[in-house]
Formats: sequence, structure tokens, C-alpha cells
Amino acid sequence: MVGTERLALLAVAGSAVLVLTVTTAAFRVRAHDSALADRDRLQNAVKPGNPLRRVPPAAA
Repeated sequence: MVGTERLALLAVAGSAVLVLTVTTAAFRVRAHDSALADRDRLQNAVKPGNPLRRVPPAAA
């Protein structure tokens, strides 16, 4: 009986580790995608001719 209980406990622990691993990987992918989107947004904001550009065209 002890062997069966131990196997059940290992199965539950293994499932928990798998869920945490998949969840962590998903959050990493989302964070990376968000960082890339932020970088692209910032790069687009400083393009010449963009009204969001801080430096006036005469000074450049």
C-alpha cells in the first residue's frame, strides 16, 4: 500500500512541476513579445517626420 501512495504522490508532484514549467514559459514568451512591441513603439516614435519627435527639424 505504501508503494501505491508514493506513486500517487510522485504523480501529483510531477504534474505540479509540469504545470509550473509550462506557465513560466508562457509568461516569458509574453514578456519577450511585450518588450519587442515596446522597443518597436519607441523606435517608431523617433523617426524623422514623425510629429512625436522631440527634436525640431530646424535643429537637426
